[in-house]
Amino acid sequence: MERLLTSLHDLLDPETYPPPPPDAPKPFFPLNLKCSVLHNVASGITYLHERSPPIIHRDLSARNVLLNSGMVAKIADLGVARIVPRMRIAAP
Repeated sequence: MERLLTSLHDLLDPETYPPPPPDAPKPFFPLNLKCSVLHNVASGITYLHERSPPIIHRDLSARNVLLNSGMVAKIADLGVARIVPRMRIAAP
């Protein structure tokens, strides 16, 4: 089983206690890592939507994107996801 270390939310907005001083530098989140996480999430949603029948997540947020030790993003918490039958388009 894969161990997922943190969520995207925690990476973007770390809740530390005690809070850091106001002049402390913010955590660095490089552009290439942002693009990689975005690509991982888009690939995961594409995978769900291309299933037969498609799966709709319905609760995608930074808290539901988990990151492993290699900073690869995984979509989590499919608790409110729905399987949706393919819609037929009626001819006019």
